[in-house]
Amino acid sequence: MNRRRFLCLTAAALAPLPGHAETFTAWDGTGLGTSLSLRLLGADPHHARQTFARVGAEIARIESLASLHRDSALTRLNRDGHLAWPAPDLLDILTLAGQVHAATGGAFDPTVLPLWLALANGTDPETARMRIGWDRIRLTPEEIRLDPRQAL
Repeated sequence: MNRRRFLCLTAAALAPLPGHAETFTAWDGTGLGTSLSLRLLGADPHHARQTFARVGAEIARIESLASLHRDSALTRLNRDGHLAWPAPDLLDILTLAGQVHAATGGAFDPTVLPLWLALANGTDPETARMRIGWDRIRLTPEEIRLDPRQAL
């Protein structure tokens, strides 16, 4: 399944409440480059709307940090090659990415975007492969810096 074309997030957040066993509330939206949906069974409609508002706000916050599908800190980092004073949550995301990179012996590498784009666009993958390398990322609270032509 192509993640860019379809990703559906479904969650059952609350157990049926007395008197609300048949209450089913739905939210559909977009985020992270795809369609999203959330279904709550047994939720009071007022609480469901509050939950949906919080979910939407959190998706917008995450997208402002790490979306490849709209302007975000990540798209600015990829465009400029550096990002001064990154948000702590973006640092947390990239620190976790580095930990997963280490735990997988490099099998997970967030720097594969140039290769992915080369394959998608039919350009030279060998040139793009030379840009891969998590070890070349410099990550500090003051700045995130990529090597030339790297992207996450």
